[in-house]
Amino acid sequence: MFEEKARLLIQEKYIDLVSEIIETLRELPLKNLQDIIHPPFDTVWEVFVNYVQNDDEALSTLHRDVIIDVCQQAIAPVTLTEIRLLWLGSDGYINWGEKEDFPEIEQMFEDIMGEVWSWIEQEAEEPEFDEDLDEYGELEVFEAYEFEEDDEAEEDKNNKIKPTQH
Repeated sequence: MFEEKARLLIQEKYIDLVSEIIETLRELPLKNLQDIIHPPFDTVWEVFVNYVQNDDEALSTLHRDVIIDVCQQAIAPVTLTEIRLLWLGSDGYINWGEKEDFPEIEQMFEDIMGEVWSWIEQEAEEPEFDEDLDEYGELEVFEAYEFEEDDEAEEDKNNKIKPTQH
């Protein structure tokens, strides 16, 4: 049960990061990046979606660099503890040979970047985030988990011995 809750928390953090990245890419107009009078797409996200969905041969270096930069900016403020937790949810952890220690921060960051890239590719290929938004624009992925936690807290509160008054 602990491992499942930890996995859900890691997944929730990835969802937060990826949502932030996608929102930034959706708001980043191409006219800021190119001197094309009428580009076929309006935003960097539209270019990336086209690249993923149509098995486009090449994503321009400029677009790729912008997307990588947005990903790095989203991950940069994450604490070392969060980096370690996110890394535990990456393919880098699965492939890590040493069980006693974490790799260097640069390696964990690179593995997390790879994981984030795969998440945004998956979202570009098969959009799911828009479908899971509630009326406030928040993802509803962990609603059941939150209620489970609330029920446990209520049960704990009811089971506590109450102090007597004198």
